[in-house]
Amino acid sequence: MATGDKRKEFLERIPEEWRAITVRQLQGVRKDIIRRCPSHIAMGGLSQSRFHNRARVSQEATGAFGSFLPDSDSTEKEVHVKVEKGVFQEGHGVHISGKDCGVVASITWCSDNWTSVRDWQTPLTPEDVTLYDFNYYRLSPSTVPMGILIVGLTASACSSDDVCLQESTRAKGRISSLADEEVGILLDRGRFEVGSPITVSGKVVGAPDAFLWNDEVRHCSYVELLTKKPQKPKYFVSHWWGEGVLDFVACLEQHANIHSLGLDAPYWVCAYANDQHELGSALGTDPKASSFFRALVGEESDDIPAAQHAFHEDLVPRCVFEQFVALTSEYSPNLSLDICSWDGKAAQLLVQGLTEAESKEENFLPGKGYGRKRSREEHFPLVILKQGLHAELQKAEASVPEDRKRILCLISKQDSTKGEPPPEHPEYDRVNCALRGLFAIAAWPCAVKAGQ
Repeated sequence: MATGDKRKEFLERIPEEWRAITVRQLQGVRKDIIRRCPSHIAMGGLSQSRFHNRARVSQEATGAFGSFLPDSDSTEKEVHVKVEKGVFQEGHGVHISGKDCGVVASITWCSDNWTSVRDWQTPLTPEDVTLYDFNYYRLSPSTVPMGILIVGLTASACSSDDVCLQESTRAKGRISSLADEEVGILLDRGRFEVGSPITVSGKVVGAPDAFLWNDEVRHCSYVELLTKKPQKPKYFVSHWWGEGVLDFVACLEQHANIHSLGLDAPYWVCAYANDQHELGSALGTDPKASSFFRALVGEESDDIPAAQHAFHEDLVPRCVFEQFVALTSEYSPNLSLDICSWDGKAAQLLVQGLTEAESKEENFLPGKGYGRKRSREEHFPLVILKQGLHAELQKAEASVPEDRKRILCLISKQDSTKGEPPPEHPEYDRVNCALRGLFAIAAWPCAVKAGQ
């Protein structure tokens, strides 16, 4: 079989394979964000050994202050600091809690000056970066490592190394090769789309008719960049793209810690497991044929509990679909649903039932395991619990209306090709009650402690 055929077969097979990312790899994502966002600097001449986690760093001469970044690439001769106020300067000393830590020999800005994709103006701090931002700045560009080949541009109007822009998508790249029929571009930001004009030096040079892929120029999922073989995920993660990536990583770290999984426990996360350049093959027209469904109830489903990462007030149907699968015995009799959220200070976790450690305690001394569970879950944000008590999957919205239609038709056992899903249905009520019940059990001790 030719190499190109093997590649095609591989791409067609991706939704059927297990693609997972580990907590350790997500910690690398966190470091990448911290390194590349504004207000992050590297100070030369200082020793990391003199700093501790979350240390407050100040410079009396300039009035600047910030915090030490332990998850960055700090070394014994260079310390990374998140600047919170003012401007640190070379040649002046810095302090931690009033104690001298040495003189700053050099300052390097570790930033690509990211701005929010919501308005393209607001500077991003590491805590502000959402998956929408990270996909634009890192996921999409990095998953075409050799660039892209575009058919439809006027090659004679371009020069090698020219910067090209697509206004409709905000995609940005640099021309790497020119030929009569195609133009090669190394992607720097976002993802180019067919049909929208591309400009070079302010002049339109055409609109992409198609993208060419071959053995050298290809696209992949983010996980494929990190590992060469499929991994069977232990947990499936459903989450909201609009939350902070650092909060998301902290939640998975807490989840792995509470379940005693270790940093290399594989999680299935759609943003990293799916090829962002070929989402059609991942989503499909039938929800039960999607990569989401396969990851939830594939042939290894007995070993894959569903970990719902964050319950959000405006749950998109893709999350609702995953909750439906996790809570419906028809598809997943052995799945459980964990809910994790960042409360502004720490990650809080609701577990359907007891963790393994809590189960052992309960078996040893009845009441002890459930006591530990209540103590652990009493800090879960009440506002999210209240939202969960009123969950209505049929009222969720979607960026793609057809997705909502197909999912609700599947849940209500209707044919999506023969009309719209019913506004109300007993199956909606069944799933809503199961989801509300999970929140209700957790809400009771939390509400008692809060006096509500």
